[in-house]
Amino acid sequence: MQYTTFPSSNTLVTSNRSIIHGFAIRATVTVVINIYDATSATGTPVFRISGPTTDTVFYDSTKGIPFNNGIFIEIASGTASGSIFWE
Repeated sequence: MQYTTFPSSNTLVTSNRSIIHGFAIRATVTVVINIYDATSATGTPVFRISGPTTDTVFYDSTKGIPFNNGIFIEIASGTASGSIFWE
């Protein structure tokens, strides 16, 4: 398993088939974050995280969530940073 940190901008985590096992996100203002099964912000997000200032942690050490086309994180609005854990 590896991790990728993302700053307050859009981030291509990987362009390969992968599995997300978790993420930790820190938002300092109201934020909308979309996580796509893609190499860009196209299609329907697999995850959408939105809300006021928050710390969000998700971790699934068993099966994880498969992504077939890559992992792309879009900070649609607000400011956030964090890490995503994947293989």
